[in-house]
Amino acid sequence: MTSGFRAARRRWSSPVVVAYAIVLSSCAGSSGGDAVNPTSMTAPAQNLTGEFRLGEPFGQLSELSLRSEVLFSAVEEHIQACMEDRGFRYETRAIADPGDKGIAQAVMDTRQQNPDEIVGYGFSEWNAAQPAPQGVDTAESVEGIVSPDVAVDPNDPNAWVYELSGGQQEAWRHALDGLDIPPEDLERVTIGADGSGKAGWAPDACMTKGREAIYGPLKQWVPAEVMVTEEIPNQGVEMLQTDPKVEQGIDAWAACMTKAGYEVKDLKDPIRILRLRFPPGSDPAASTAAEAEMAPVDARCFQDADLPTILGNAQRQVEAELLEEHEGVITAYVELYDAALARARGEG
Repeated sequence: MTSGFRAARRRWSSPVVVAYAIVLSSCAGSSGGDAVNPTSMTAPAQNLTGEFRLGEPFGQLSELSLRSEVLFSAVEEHIQACMEDRGFRYETRAIADPGDKGIAQAVMDTRQQNPDEIVGYGFSEWNAAQPAPQGVDTAESVEGIVSPDVAVDPNDPNAWVYELSGGQQEAWRHALDGLDIPPEDLERVTIGADGSGKAGWAPDACMTKGREAIYGPLKQWVPAEVMVTEEIPNQGVEMLQTDPKVEQGIDAWAACMTKAGYEVKDLKDPIRILRLRFPPGSDPAASTAAEAEMAPVDARCFQDADLPTILGNAQRQVEAELLEEHEGVITAYVELYDAALARARGEG
C-alpha cells in the first residue's frame, strides 16, 4: 500500500511542481489544516499537543512546517536561487489553501454552535476559491508528455512550463526534482513506526537543496516529519473511529440526519454531498441555500447525539496515550522544527 509520503508530496506540490521524488511502501494518510502561528513550539512534553481541535487529534502539532508560511517561503527562495544558478527560471509559490482539512475544521466548529444561529459552514466561499479542474491541450500533451486530463492550477506561477518543448520541460523538471534519475541513485531513508516505509529523493535536485537549506539533513527530518504529521495523527483518527461510544454517537447523528433527508454515514459526508452538487470553483450563490439548509440540521443532530462531549472525551484520551507512546519522536520533531524556523529567519 502506498500513500503516506505520496500524500505529503501533494501537500507541497502543484500540477507542475512536486516536492521531491518519493519511493515508499507505507500505509499512512495525509494531514493538513489552517495556518499555524510560525513561532517556536518547544514546550514541556505535556503541552506538545497544542490547540485542541475536536475531531483532529494532534491538529496543530501535525501542521508544524506543513502550514508555516515562514518555512514554506524560505524553502521556495532557496529553490529559486538553485534553479537560477543552473540557468532555469523558477517562480516562487505562495503557500496553498489547506484543502479538505480546512473546510473539515470549519464544519466541526459549526457543529458546536447554536443551530438557530447557523447560516452555513463557510463552504460556499471556500469552494469558490478552489481551482476548477482544467484540461491541458498543448503540443506536449499530444507528444504524451502532459496528459490532456491533467488539472492545472491557474494560480500556479510555474504553469508556463507546460508550454515548453518536451526536452526543455524535461531539463527543467530534472533540475527541480530529479524524478528521472535511476532509483538506485536516490538518497533513501526508512520511515514509519514499524520501519516498513521507504522514502527517497534526488540528492542534487533543487527541491532537495531548498529543503535541506531550511530543514537540515533530510534523513533526520523526513522520518520525524512523517511520524508526527501523518502516522501519529492517523493512528489517533483510527482509534477514535473504533471507539464504541464514538461509533454509537456517529450512528445516532447519521440516523437523525437521515430523518431530515440527508443520507450520511460519515462525519465528512455533508461536505461530500455539497461538493458533488457544486464542483470546485462554483459561484457561491449556487450553493448558499443548500448549505444554509443543511448546516443547522447537521449541528442539531450532532449536538443531540452528544458528540461534542463523546468525541471530545475520546480524543483527549487518545492524545494522552499517543503522546506518551511517541513522546521521543514528537519532542525530536519539535526541536528540528525550531531549528528550521531559526534558519528560515536567518537566526541560525
